[in-house]
Amino acid sequence: MFITLSCKHVFTVAALDAICELRKYYTQDEDGRWVDFAPPPKGFQQAPICPLCGCPVNSLRYGRVFKRANLDLSEQNIANSSRRSIQAVLRHFELFDAESAIKNFKMLLGRITFPDAQEQQVAKETQAPHILDTAPPLPVGVELLGDQVGSHFPLPAEAVTAWGKAAETLLLAYEQVVKVAENRPAHVQACEAAVIGLSHRYLEEFKHRREILKGGIKPHEKALDQAMRHCGLPAPFRAATRFRVEAFWITIGIRFLMIEVALGGIESVKDYSEGFKIARAVWMDFIGFLISSVEHDARNAIQLSQESQSHRQVVKTTLLLLEAQYATARHAAGVPKETVEGLRSRYRNGLTLAKRTIAETSQAYRHAMTGRQEDQEWVDKHFVQPGNGIVDKWEGLDERLSRGVFHSAISNGDNNAILEASMANTPVYSVREQFFQCPNGHVYVIAECGGSMERSRCPECGAMTSGDSQTPDRSNVIAIESKAPAKERGSQSWGQWLRSSMFSS
Repeated sequence: MFITLSCKHVFTVAALDAICELRKYYTQDEDGRWVDFAPPPKGFQQAPICPLCGCPVNSLRYGRVFKRANLDLSEQNIANSSRRSIQAVLRHFELFDAESAIKNFKMLLGRITFPDAQEQQVAKETQAPHILDTAPPLPVGVELLGDQVGSHFPLPAEAVTAWGKAAETLLLAYEQVVKVAENRPAHVQACEAAVIGLSHRYLEEFKHRREILKGGIKPHEKALDQAMRHCGLPAPFRAATRFRVEAFWITIGIRFLMIEVALGGIESVKDYSEGFKIARAVWMDFIGFLISSVEHDARNAIQLSQESQSHRQVVKTTLLLLEAQYATARHAAGVPKETVEGLRSRYRNGLTLAKRTIAETSQAYRHAMTGRQEDQEWVDKHFVQPGNGIVDKWEGLDERLSRGVFHSAISNGDNNAILEASMANTPVYSVREQFFQCPNGHVYVIAECGGSMERSRCPECGAMTSGDSQTPDRSNVIAIESKAPAKERGSQSWGQWLRSSMFSS
């Protein structure tokens, strides 16, 4: 039998089956007949092409092959567009000067006459903290941090306008990067809908075919596995998820900067009127909400990272969560709503939780990465050591409380080390490097000549990545589009770029 492609080149069916690697998608019996679906191949798959002219193979016989390749191409395109959006936000931060923003906020607040009548409004319960209880697993909306601050916190309109002007650059950047964190590509939603529909159908079938479920396999797990297999999908889509998590990180960094600007402006205003005293208490509530939102969204980012099996992202985001929990307790010391004993209990509970979280997270990472020495060193340097720094700060809080020292300022310097540690040691993008994706869809990089001289593993999930003698492992695919943006910012690492544009003091 022969197949004529659209380019008019003719091949035998056996030859074209080999070219399209049909054995990746179907199984054969002893007589060579295709009898069933094969487990979906891992890693990104390239579209089959005619070996003579390079035209795409579009024969219906290979529909499962090129549809899978098209899905993988969509994943790469989404990941690249997300990365470009994030880089655009980071470049925007080159123009941001926290010190100037604080001075501007102080000047604008100094022009406002705060009415004593505002004391009547303070009794109103703020609504924003309760929004976090029912919020979707996405970064907090920019409207809660900007235009609608006055709707949730009893502040005069002039003060809300002053905040909007002082934090304008941060709010614009936040709005842009939230779009990346919210992005769920259409092809992902379509495939998930197909998988869910098929799994429900298989689940109904299993109710009448109990012999399939021998061995203690749960019905819904068996149904989902078979649905994924019949749809030709490997593990859940992960390329875009990586950049969604990084977008969460940037929103957290932006909110720490917002805290710095808000607190710096308020603390520097020399207004001893009763009206400003009341307004200051409300601003402190707003700052407390910012810190709580960071903790809320760090948990969401951890869940995303766990779902995509990005173990290093889990570790890095947990560090941000630990810092947010510490910042919450430290902020509470400057808000006269708790007794000394209440604060001391909060500090001790927080200290215990921090120690337990560090131990459990590092242990889970070591287990997931099979205890390799380089991963042991990485988690010690980039998580355990900065985590122990947070533990030291918890112990310092209790000591200061014993001496009667109450301090509410959330210093930018306190957060810098944590934020930098969470962002550091991420892939380096330079002109001389090539980008690859591991079998599970995580992006990694090969430096210098772009070739691999030894076998290694994906830093996120531990899957085998590069091959030997400058040849990538067959399950890895070059992400060609990822190379272009490297020319835009030279050989700076992702962490260096973030530090220079966002987190410098």
